[in-house]
Amino acid sequence: RIDLLINTPLGEISQKGDHAIRVEAIKRMIPYTTTTTAAWAAVEGIESISRAHFKTKQHMKLAGSLEKLNAYKIGK
Repeated sequence: RIDLLINTPLGEISQKGDHAIRVEAIKRMIPYTTTTTAAWAAVEGIESISRAHFKTKQHMKLAGSLEKLNAYKIGK
């Protein structure tokens, strides 16, 4: 199982392989980054969420909730 993909391509040849890796990561809905800076930021965010026990929502569910809230505000 892959939870986070970190791919740091160097040079022209590896960038060709990078495209295939990126496409596969997107197909499989695997979080993907190409820089170590972004990878460290992702790890820090994951650790922070793990320690704080945040509850998360899918962004589409959140968007639906915001639409309902905006409709309520407009109706008032």
